Amino acid sequence: MSARVEKPAGSDEFGGGPALLAELELSERLMVWAFRCWIAPTSLRGYIVREFTRRFGARDCEPALQEFVRFVEALHGQTERVLHFHHPCCPCVGRDEMVILGLLASAQSGDNEGSRAAAFALTGSNRISALLSASRVLSARMADNDLFLPARHASKVAVMAVNDNAQRPWLQ
Repeated sequence: MSARVEKPAGSDEFGGGPALLAELELSERLMVWAFRCWIAPTSLRGYIVREFTRRFGARDCEPALQEFVRFVEALHGQTERVLHFHHPCCPCVGRDEMVILGLLASAQSGDNEGSRAAAFALTGSNRISALLSASRVLSARMADNDLFLPARHASKVAVMAVNDNAQRPWLQ
């Protein structure tokens, strides 16, 4: 008799990259969790303020929160397709969540080509200038507070997967 080990959903789609929140760096978990809480049907924004205060400090919390909101609003305003996310307490990481991390990591490292590819994958549109600008500002604020986002092969795989098949839903 042999035991069958199940891999988390999506792990093969990310080229062996992280499929669970626990596998992400602190800065990545913060962004995924904050985004999930911001768009959750119940208001969890107080939790975001508290966590941003903890991670950015009292002095930088408000500007960081404003930049995060600007990023979310730019994404919302320019997206022409349905984005798929997990619930705030879900341990999994979705394809679109990996693309958001890829966008922010590319912006933080100055990778304009990677940023444009990720922004296009998220929005399905060439109208991405506000999203690119917001991602640069937010990722710079993160870097100023020692919250660095790793450049992951998994984010690039997620961008390719979204671009190849944007209509296929992927949500747990």
